[in-house]
Amino acid sequence: DKQDINLFAFPGQCNFSGVKYPLRIASYIKERLPNTRVLLDAASLIGTSPLDLSSNEIDYVAFSFHKMFGYPTGLGCLLVKIDSAIELLRHKVYFGGGTVEVSLSSYRHHVLRAPPYGLEDGTLSFLSISSLRYGFDILEKLGMKNISAHVSTLTRYLVRRLRGLFHPNGSPVVLLYGHTRKMQSEEEYDKYYGGTITFNLLQPNGQFIPYTDVDKLASPH
Repeated sequence: DKQDINLFAFPGQCNFSGVKYPLRIASYIKERLPNTRVLLDAASLIGTSPLDLSSNEIDYVAFSFHKMFGYPTGLGCLLVKIDSAIELLRHKVYFGGGTVEVSLSSYRHHVLRAPPYGLEDGTLSFLSISSLRYGFDILEKLGMKNISAHVSTLTRYLVRRLRGLFHPNGSPVVLLYGHTRKMQSEEEYDKYYGGTITFNLLQPNGQFIPYTDVDKLASPH
């Protein structure tokens, strides 16, 4: 009998608040739910943060290349562990062009190709894929640690300035979401937060300033 396989997916970084989630979540889940496979959504994380998969139990990682270096759009990637890829093939019940070694029309029988080919249904966007080398060259030249440190510095600076804005009556001008920890070093800040900063502007009485008003005031600039 086939055992039921569960899938647990979590983001590496929150799209709303910029909060980073620890990758050890994968080990925590698998210790308690052995038949669970873990998928990391790294789309928001991977563009400005190094990603080390050598010391965790993540089975799949999904991300978009345009969030790493802006081009090409519409092209993503699913990284799959070899063991997990073989398991996917065992459970796969459909197939598209280029994924089979043998397919018989006389009765329902087909043999899928070995991974990754057995998981790549249809024609790949090979022209877009060929341009990825230039994006990776740029990231390698700049260095992910340097990119991460730069983003962390800018984020800390902006958060600090926003926290320092007050109305004449002493009430805060900005309500920040996430970025609640007070940390001194860039390395420590980068561990918990990415470059996304979400906030509301407040009136002196603490009421929200409508985003439409903010947009009108900001658009001339």
